[in-house]
Amino acid sequence: MRKLLILSTAAVEDELIQKVSAADWETYWTQDPTQARVLLTEQSFRVGLALLFSCEPERSIQWITDLMLARPNMQWVIVLPRPCVERKSLSGFITERCYDYHTLPVDAHRLVV
Repeated sequence: MRKLLILSTAAVEDELIQKVSAADWETYWTQDPTQARVLLTEQSFRVGLALLFSCEPERSIQWITDLMLARPNMQWVIVLPRPCVERKSLSGFITERCYDYHTLPVDAHRLVV
């Protein structure tokens, strides 16, 4: 089974976790920076999903972008509000560091393809 780390700025709906898990992913989820670091140390992830429910203030998402930068060998998919994509700092980050991106609301069927 493939392992997926989900980093989120807010609670993730159980339905999303269930749909991703049903697509043969062993899913680990956290919205806590310390727990995320522990998971990245204890587990071997090749894929990460970053869920940003807001990009205001930017420091509220900094821990996620820092962890993504610290794991350049992982394939990252980021999900965020459309206005965030238009921010120069985030659009550059997405282009340089993300395998793919989606906008909210989360479409679980598209994510697991």
